[in-house]
Amino acid sequence: MYVSTPKQGLAVASLVLGICSISIGWCCSLGLLTAPTAIILGGVSLSQIKSDPVNNTCRPLALTGVIMGAAYLVFWVIIVVIYGFAIFMGSLNH
Repeated sequence: MYVSTPKQGLAVASLVLGICSISIGWCCSLGLLTAPTAIILGGVSLSQIKSDPVNNTCRPLALTGVIMGAAYLVFWVIIVVIYGFAIFMGSLNH
C-alpha cells in the first residue's frame, strides 16, 4: 500500500500565472494571456478541490491565482475606459 500525494499542480499554476499577470503582465499586455489562464486554471482547481478535498489541496493558492488574474483584468478595463473617456472628451473640444 502506498500513500498518494495531494494534487496541487493546477492551483500552483494558477498562482504563478496570477503573479505573472500582476507583475510582468503590463509589458506588451502579456497579462491579457496569463490572467484569463490563471482564472480558468484556478476555477478548475477549485472545482476539483470541492469534489475531492482529500486528494486535491491548496485551495488558498487557487483562490489567490483567481483573485490576481481578476484584479489584473479589472485594472486593465479601468485603464481602457479612462483612456477612452479622455479620447472622447478630447474630441469634443475641437
